Amino acid sequence: MKKKWVIKQIDDDKVLHFLLKKKIFDHRADCTFLPLDENVDSIQKHDADIFLVNFGLADNESSLSHLSKSESNRAIIALVNSKKQLNQLSAEINLPYIEKGKDSISKITDIIESTIFNLYERERRITMSI
Repeated sequence: MKKKWVIKQIDDDKVLHFLLKKKIFDHRADCTFLPLDENVDSIQKHDADIFLVNFGLADNESSLSHLSKSESNRAIIALVNSKKQLNQLSAEINLPYIEKGKDSISKITDIIESTIFNLYERERRITMSI
């Protein structure tokens, strides 16, 4: 079983990155929070378990669809500026999301912890089936 979960933020929001690092990830021994990256295409280059992705940085809807259907051993949480932006995304994309500037740190923590739990459970089921 995995000992540390690796989280990567694909975004241009340095303030949110700092808040996430200080309020959530500096207090979790089971997580490594990688440096901020603004290039959505770099998602393929990073070996992370969870990606926090600002979908506003994606070039087109097809790349959004590709991101949302990434490998099953990864999880993606969408970072959106408004619910309107989320609604403009393709109906195919069904991801947990964080509304920047609106969601509290406690709600963001709950979303991230829920995602980590789901990955842990998925990994546990795979390990038990072997």
